[in-house]
Amino acid sequence: MTRLFRLWEHGQKGNNRGDWTRLFFLIANVESLRERAVPGAIAELGVYKGATAKILNMLAPERSVYLFDTFSGFDERDVKNDPSGTGPGRFNGSLDEVKQFVGTDAQVHYCKGVFPDTVSMVPNDERFALVHLDCDLYEPTKAACEFFYERLSPGGLLILHDYYSGCWPGVRQAVDEFLGDKPETLTLIPDKSGTAVLTKTAIKGRTFR
Repeated sequence: MTRLFRLWEHGQKGNNRGDWTRLFFLIANVESLRERAVPGAIAELGVYKGATAKILNMLAPERSVYLFDTFSGFDERDVKNDPSGTGPGRFNGSLDEVKQFVGTDAQVHYCKGVFPDTVSMVPNDERFALVHLDCDLYEPTKAACEFFYERLSPGGLLILHDYYSGCWPGVRQAVDEFLGDKPETLTLIPDKSGTAVLTKTAIKGRTFR
């Protein structure tokens, strides 16, 4: 546990420093998925330096982990009309550095490129127990909700970083639009990043594909 705390405090250029609420939230809920026997892999969209990805992999080493990122910062196509007004290249990272930090075990899958172009790297029958969205922008957030929601196991978690932080308005816009006709509601987490979480409900009589 001490190693987890150190990684969280000092990883990702210190962006997580002091945000203990989110760390404890991740620890408790990954354990809850195990206790409730929720099947499926873990995915993260918006890996940056790999701090959260490493934590999730350490907490659930038995699960496959899919890590989606351009590993070169925001793509020009995604920022062109984004309400944040940000520019391309922000949060530039290095795939080699992330691999060195997170690891190259067989269960860790690096999906480099612009989302959702990279979803072809996911097997058609893969399902997810936990998805962590930290992509900041409207277009990838919308695409991720559309892709992962149908593949989220009943009882699984869709974690939405920056949903109500006010820093990235496109995230909230995309999520609210997507959830307009869905049965779930969001739970807000009192961390410094404005995180929200959706727990997937099982719809009677429906087969998820």
